[in-house]
Amino acid sequence: MEIELEELPISRAARLKSYKDIKNSQLREVRKYKKRKLSKSSESESQEDGRSKKRESGVYSSSENDESEEEKKPTIKQNDEESQIKKQRRVIAEDVSGGTTPFPIPVINDFDDAPPPTVKFIKHSIEGAGVTASPDPLVFTPGCSCTPSCDDSTQCLCAGEMFGRFPYKEDGSLSLPKGYPIYECNLSCKCGPTCRNRVVQKGPQFPLEIFRCKHKGWGVRALVDIPKKRFVCEYMGEIITSEEAEKRGIEYDKKGLSYLYDLDVNTKNNCYCIDATLVGNISRFLNHSCEPNLQNYSVWIDNLDPEKPRIAFFSNQHIKAGEELTFDYKYERNSKKDKNERIRCFCGALKCKQYLF
Repeated sequence: MEIELEELPISRAARLKSYKDIKNSQLREVRKYKKRKLSKSSESESQEDGRSKKRESGVYSSSENDESEEEKKPTIKQNDEESQIKKQRRVIAEDVSGGTTPFPIPVINDFDDAPPPTVKFIKHSIEGAGVTASPDPLVFTPGCSCTPSCDDSTQCLCAGEMFGRFPYKEDGSLSLPKGYPIYECNLSCKCGPTCRNRVVQKGPQFPLEIFRCKHKGWGVRALVDIPKKRFVCEYMGEIITSEEAEKRGIEYDKKGLSYLYDLDVNTKNNCYCIDATLVGNISRFLNHSCEPNLQNYSVWIDNLDPEKPRIAFFSNQHIKAGEELTFDYKYERNSKKDKNERIRCFCGALKCKQYLF
């Protein structure tokens, strides 16, 4: 007769013995697992020690690197792609100059969705209503007789206006101190276009771009390195009377616009002002800085009217490519005004005065 096992009676002692056997078997498996784990750990440590010794001795192959190290190290291709992404800029206009400059002027906006600024670019400042027309330079502007170029400052009529010295060196860099007037050779001069005393009249010599700022609207940035004391750009716009400037200024203040440049060269009560609100060039977008890298100079070329100088900006330090170009607006600051009435300055200079005015 065949008996099924589950029908056999199992005593308490037998059940205990069976339980102990199972428990002991489990303990043996745990000990074996721990031994295997310890042996693997020691083996891994010995391999790492070996790698460390190889690194210290200078004998180490990149093929021996583990997967985690390989994942941490980006490949050359990844580095190139990341650098390309960083270099990518959102160009919203390829050229807004309208052909008025030797180089195209792109507009970059990596900050928001503001469209390109609307302003008519011009090659020269234009005279508005009420402004006395400038006389014909070939008739009323005296010129030097230097040929083929100006080499002797003691014999040059134009250099005589600057105390017998040329304003520029042979390489075109400025040689006059801050505040000195500049008289360039003009249409009546006998010297040719290669004369060292013809710099501002040739226009910008370095490519620039307009870019969107976080707190300052639009700004101007250098696309190449600009050496110290080199001509960068000229402030252009519509030349208007001081009376007209006062009227426009009231309306501009309501709209938060500030593109009026007073030509107060000889007197505090200046007769004229340059308005670059609607017409101008890239200088219209130059922002203020309490520590600027541009210095403005008054320049006379074909028009010697003391009340109508041209305003030229020269670099007062070496400017690196990608650096913003700025000049000092020279606003009169009134510390007695309430802080809510004052305009904050966001130039970011170490010696920032905190307020424009």
